[in-house]
Amino acid sequence: MSCGCSNGVGRTGTFCVVYAAIDEINQGNGIMQVPELISRLRRQRRSLVQYKEQLKFCYDAILCYAQDVLIRRKHYVLIGSLMV
Repeated sequence: MSCGCSNGVGRTGTFCVVYAAIDEINQGNGIMQVPELISRLRRQRRSLVQYKEQLKFCYDAILCYAQDVLIRRKHYVLIGSLMV
């Protein structure tokens, strides 16, 4: 997959942080520390996530996804327990 914006760091970096965090959740590793994730990604590409609004979006999107995963798991467990 590729994504880009005018300078390749602001919106692109925001997308990359959210994507990486969602991937970690899907692998069962829980919610990553966003500042650590950004620091790690900045070693490969400087200035990722340039503005506080982009950082807030990262937190909001990751939290929204994590809540959705938990709701789906709870629903699955509930349905599974009714079938037993």
